[in-house]
Amino acid sequence: MKSGQAALDAARESLDEIHHFWHRAAASYHEPDVFHHELSALIQATRNLTFRLQSHKEDVPGFHDWYKPWQEFLMADETLQWAKKARNQVVKQRGLESRSQATVTLTYSHLGPQKRQFDVPPILPTPLLWRAAIEGVPLAVLGNAMLEIRREWISDGLPNRELLQSFAEAYRVLDALVDDLTRFVADGKGMEPSEALSSAVPLECMASFRDAQTLRINPATGETFDLVAEPHEYDPALGQRAAERYGLTDNPPQVDPEDAVAYAEVLVETSKRILERDGHHVTLAMLHAPGGPWQHRLVLAREKLEKFVLWREIAEEIGRMNIDALIVIGEAWAAPPGSIKNEMYPDLSKAKGRLEVLTVNLETREGLSIMWTTVFKKKWSVRGKRVVFESTVREDFDETPMGFLTPVRKIWAANEGQP
Repeated sequence: MKSGQAALDAARESLDEIHHFWHRAAASYHEPDVFHHELSALIQATRNLTFRLQSHKEDVPGFHDWYKPWQEFLMADETLQWAKKARNQVVKQRGLESRSQATVTLTYSHLGPQKRQFDVPPILPTPLLWRAAIEGVPLAVLGNAMLEIRREWISDGLPNRELLQSFAEAYRVLDALVDDLTRFVADGKGMEPSEALSSAVPLECMASFRDAQTLRINPATGETFDLVAEPHEYDPALGQRAAERYGLTDNPPQVDPEDAVAYAEVLVETSKRILERDGHHVTLAMLHAPGGPWQHRLVLAREKLEKFVLWREIAEEIGRMNIDALIVIGEAWAAPPGSIKNEMYPDLSKAKGRLEVLTVNLETREGLSIMWTTVFKKKWSVRGKRVVFESTVREDFDETPMGFLTPVRKIWAANEGQP
């Protein structure tokens, strides 16, 4: 074994353990008893890395000179010093004092959620909070609302800092240390710790921790569930098969992806072919950033309560990704004026004279709001069920009439003037 290899192997194994226990703690975030066990294991794994590294110092020529600046750097890291003290507390006192807070968000329209924040007893599992969270909310709202409980574990030793986010940052510091040791073992040259840390890239699985903190609940039943807005990259082979299935292979139109209106008009005809062939059309959101291709999102929402939150999250993604245009395709119900009862959440599928429509909505950051609507009927013939379309109607609006797109418009308005 070459000089320094045992130290590297030990350090990398410890990094793997930290990563492993971090994810186990994240997976049990809403189960206090299990979370505390996994957190204790994470603390010990974090502290053990430097112990194991120093136990192999004789294996690394020049270890003392290389490690001294790192040792000083680590001693100045608040999370790592807290982990050192917490490990002693876990090992010697068999316990760890931590507490939790919860932010409760009740969403029942596209206009924005209501929020409450309060301390949560550390022993109380998150799902049991939902009864307290809905106290005083009208029953008419509960059946069409989404309850989100975002829990946050903190320690008095790290005030105002969430524990697993702190450990994710500690992992990045230790990962930079191990990378620098790799360089030092290879050529005898290390980097200044701050320089090494500046080039360390956080792991994506740790950076996107917010989802693990949030539990989504149907406030009427207490059922938990996930939302799905799945990104789909273009697959040329799949695209070819789809083109053949829907009869799109004869002189397909070539459209500049920067021309959102022309692109949407092509999708109007394409969506009609898909509905005609399959008998239904899933809801698709297509996002465009300047200079890039259109990106697809499959939007799966079973009920109103899911749609409220899902479109809020899509709007947040639009803000993060500098999206300048959005096209939404899907089926909907339309009802004649006067056929809808004066209710907070009217059910258009039961309205008298209701119509099934296929809609294509285009919204752009610059203010375009266009909707193409095609009324259709499903009829039976000797060849089975077929779809019959009426003429497509285009409507241009000064501002979007579609409530679900309100969060998108709010994001664009908030980001106006930003690069």
